[in-house]
Amino acid sequence: MKKAKEKIYIFNIKDGDRGGDTEAFIRNALEYDKILQWAYVLHDKEVYNQHDMNSRLYGAQYCWADGFQGQEKYASVQEYIDEQMKMPPFIGDKMDSRWYIFLIADKNIIDEDISDRFGMPNKYYMRSLTDPSSIKDALQSLVNEDNTAVAFERYHYPDDAVRSNFDFREYMESIVISRSARKRFRLPLIFGRGSSH
Repeated sequence: MKKAKEKIYIFNIKDGDRGGDTEAFIRNALEYDKILQWAYVLHDKEVYNQHDMNSRLYGAQYCWADGFQGQEKYASVQEYIDEQMKMPPFIGDKMDSRWYIFLIADKNIIDEDISDRFGMPNKYYMRSLTDPSSIKDALQSLVNEDNTAVAFERYHYPDDAVRSNFDFREYMESIVISRSARKRFRLPLIFGRGSSH
């Protein structure tokens, strides 16, 4: 089995959670010789839409079916759902701004090195990526081209909104997803494109 040459992560930080200048905090955290390549972007243009309200509705139905402490105070599932749907956020409300950070690090790094540098309580706030489809999905999520963002009609960020020390678009387009992974994740066939054509 071929050994991994590096470790790849994606995670997000709410804007303002690391002091007044979150971008300066991120830039400082990136100054680490074990972080080889990086890309980050501020998602600050998303608003809640009908897809989010539908998710809340389904979540309330699931909660009711699963049972919860205090459920007895509601006369019916409809009363509970009505209460949940009357609470903010509402369609058109702005979502919290978040910085999405993609990292390629040295293979010898430990997860806690990254979580400590970026001020996260533990490593479980990060997704460690190993297969091509999850790496491609993570890169697409920087500009909201991943399947979930497209399905939820999220704002599409231009490539120049992404700050990076490598060509994330070229890297993303070079990832080839195997036939079995395409079937499993229902992704279209992507042929790798190298820089020499």
